[in-house]
Amino acid sequence: MPIIRDPYQTYMGQQLDQGMISDVRTRLTQYMAGMNDDIGGNLANTEDAEISHYLSKENQDVYGIDSRDWKLTDAAFFAHPMVIYDKSQLHENSVGGFDNFKVVADMRAVVDKDRTGKFKIINHAAYAAISARAVIMQWWLAHGTIGPLRSMPVALPIFADLIGDMLGAIKMELDDSQRLRVWAGIWYYMAHLESNLIQLKPSDKFDIIKFLSQHMKVSADYVSQVLDSAISGYEDSTLKLQREEFGTVKHWFKLAPIACESVRLEGAMKDIGAFFGMIGRAYMDPLKVETMGIAFDHPPTFLALVYSAANNFTAKASDLSKTVARPIYRDGVSQLTRGISRKLQ
Repeated sequence: MPIIRDPYQTYMGQQLDQGMISDVRTRLTQYMAGMNDDIGGNLANTEDAEISHYLSKENQDVYGIDSRDWKLTDAAFFAHPMVIYDKSQLHENSVGGFDNFKVVADMRAVVDKDRTGKFKIINHAAYAAISARAVIMQWWLAHGTIGPLRSMPVALPIFADLIGDMLGAIKMELDDSQRLRVWAGIWYYMAHLESNLIQLKPSDKFDIIKFLSQHMKVSADYVSQVLDSAISGYEDSTLKLQREEFGTVKHWFKLAPIACESVRLEGAMKDIGAFFGMIGRAYMDPLKVETMGIAFDHPPTFLALVYSAANNFTAKASDLSKTVARPIYRDGVSQLTRGISRKLQ
């Protein structure tokens, strides 16, 4: 599927105020381009600043704006980190990722002056969660999207289990439920590839089947059956699959009943808003439906949510936190949190 590089390219992201997003992106692009001209970015290194604008230990490509960035004080708040780049300069690097871009996060709600006038983090959990999300986005794009999937494979079965559990209200038969989990796992894997299902090479199909069989503990034959069923959906003219939908939740939504061979699921998959409502319940946050909707299409966002849940930055009572905490995932989640923590300031 076409890789979605930015949260605002997801189906949910496209439902947000596009005028506001365009204005913020323009402002950020101009601001970041002016950094070397001393417009404001160097304020992060002044003696009275105890926190850095730069959120990654590895580079200066992940930036958090706050009220020290005085030229942006009137810019609209943006809830999801934004990828800023010049299309003419964006090019693929030697590991299949991209160079010459930055990820910018809005920290204005979590960084402010204290009573002494010094800038402080006023919400450490939210600051850590936002930082992790922005850093993961940069790492995911810079290092080739398939690399992060293979280095943190636990995210895929967590995603598959979570989607299966949140749609459990449909009360499907046991086999339908398992097929739904496998289809969700296939979807998560495909979000790391530029190919659509019908464009998969035999080697790609082999890799998907092997990966899911290994990490979801299901037979290769079973994964192959679900994958072949999903591919057959492209031949169903009644689905009216649109090219612009490829890679978005709307695409998954239409193919799900065919991939799962479920009449009950076909009846349930009529309202995409209701679907977002179901998966949104997995996460406890004022923007839970919006954030989970983005995470469905955008693996870096989902990785960040898993990281936040593992570190108790989100409510332990959430379905996401409960899924992440399952004993079967303990070692994989530990590997994921260590890998991400090493990248943070």
